[in-house]
Amino acid sequence: MIEDFQKSKYFKYLLKNYAEVDKERIEFNNQISNLLNRQTDELGTILKCHLIIEYYLDCYLKSSYPTITKWKETRLTFNQKLELINTEKTFMEMYYPSIKCLNSIRNKFSHCISYKVVPGDYREIETIMNIWYNALDQTLPKGMKLIEEFTVWVCSNINSMINGIDKHSKSIGLPGYLRWLQEMQEEE
Repeated sequence: MIEDFQKSKYFKYLLKNYAEVDKERIEFNNQISNLLNRQTDELGTILKCHLIIEYYLDCYLKSSYPTITKWKETRLTFNQKLELINTEKTFMEMYYPSIKCLNSIRNKFSHCISYKVVPGDYREIETIMNIWYNALDQTLPKGMKLIEEFTVWVCSNINSMINGIDKHSKSIGLPGYLRWLQEMQEEE
C-alpha cells in the first residue's frame, strides 16, 4: 500500500508542491493548535454550562412526565425540551428566554468555533440574574462568571422543582405537583 502510494501521481504532486503543501500544513497546525490550546474560557464555559442545564432539563422532564418511560428514544432537540418546560404555571417560563439565550450563544460557536462572546450575547441572562443580585444587594458578575452563576441558579431551581415533584406527586408528575402547589396557597 505504501509503495503504491509512493508511485502515485498524487505522491509525486505532493513532492513537487512541497513548499505550498507545507505552508498549508503550517497554517492548519497553527489554527488547530489555537483551537486545541484555547483555555476553557468562553467555548468551554458555554458548552459546559449548556450541557449541565440540558442534563437538569432532562431530569425535570422525566420527573414532570413520568408516564413517558422512553425519554432517550424521543431524541428531543434542546429547543424542543425548552418548549416543553415553558409553562406559565412554573418559574420555568421566567427562565425560558435566558436559557434560550445560552443556547443561542452555543449555536454561534457551532457555526464559528472561534466565535468571541460579546456582552450583548447574554443580555437576557444578565436581565434575569440582575433581578436576584439587586434584591440581594450584590454586584452582578460579568462575562463567563455570570454564565456560570446563571447555570448554578437555574439548575438549583430546576432541581428544587424535581425534588418537589418527586416528593409530592411522583406518579403523576408536574400536573400533580402544580395541583399540590395551588392547594398549598389556599387558606385553611
